[in-house]
Amino acid sequence: MSGLEKHHFSVVSEDQVRVKLDALFDGRIGEKPADQKAIDALEKKAELRFKNKVPPGYMDDDKEKSDEPVFSYGNLTYQRKYSDYIVWSQMLTHASQSNLSDLIFITDDDKEDWWLKVKQNGDKTISPRPELIGEMTEQADVQRFHMYSSEGFLKYANKILSVGVSSEAIEEVRDVARVRYRERNHHNMGRSAEKVVYDWLSEQYGEECLVNLSHAPVDIIAKFDGKTVAFEVKVVRHPRFSERLYGSIYEAHYFADKNEIDELVFVLVTFDVDHVESIKKVLERRLVEFPPIDILIGVAELDEETGMITDFTPYDKFRIRENNQDIYGRSRRVNT
Repeated sequence: MSGLEKHHFSVVSEDQVRVKLDALFDGRIGEKPADQKAIDALEKKAELRFKNKVPPGYMDDDKEKSDEPVFSYGNLTYQRKYSDYIVWSQMLTHASQSNLSDLIFITDDDKEDWWLKVKQNGDKTISPRPELIGEMTEQADVQRFHMYSSEGFLKYANKILSVGVSSEAIEEVRDVARVRYRERNHHNMGRSAEKVVYDWLSEQYGEECLVNLSHAPVDIIAKFDGKTVAFEVKVVRHPRFSERLYGSIYEAHYFADKNEIDELVFVLVTFDVDHVESIKKVLERRLVEFPPIDILIGVAELDEETGMITDFTPYDKFRIRENNQDIYGRSRRVNT
């Protein structure tokens, strides 16, 4: 045991990685906003820019529907969706006050509210958005403004500055960026799926009948015709479901039972109409022992690069009972 204790990490020991990071960033971090009024003023500007799709940051507008749309740091409170604009505003101020002629911004945010992209044998990233280059030139008098991803910057630093970054280090940076990319797309997919279904339900029943829920086993509650209906939205990329889906069904049934919900509908969003029948067959086979459940399968468009879902079209609605015999609306297209 004494031998193991010598090598065991202690939470009270000095963190050498943190020590090195603190040394690297000492004197190199900008000032935080002066007070809450300064943040509120920046966020008001960002709100107007978002309405007019002025970069950067407007593609984060749906973060207000995230689990944590607001966060606090250093006794100041921020709306998460405006973070990109606040960073951009601070860059403009720093560049202007420091009389910089050249500025390099490194970011792994690859959305189109930062980058100019064109369709040419797939999406190609050309440069920072021209609006950003223009704003940096006009407001801060910066003559050369460049943006790089972390991996791209290290590659160019090796090539032009001969800094000697190892290929292993570059590969590690690339792997981290890929993980963040997948996490972001997964988050976007779930949130945008809920939004397109919410929008469709608004058209059917009126937005005044709907309530979005957070931290609950169902996403949307609708009240119409004297009944309360709960909708849980899930993305299904292929007919092979994870066990998490079945766990979600149990949780939603429990929630519906405890909250006197009249009807529970699982809305499954897929991206290939050819998958609909396969999804239906799997559900009919796997849900044989579940309580009665209504299933609505819809087809939507997916932007693979951003994970954003658009153009939801309901396709098939049916019911599965305990004996798996009572299925209504067999393979009929849902009227929209």
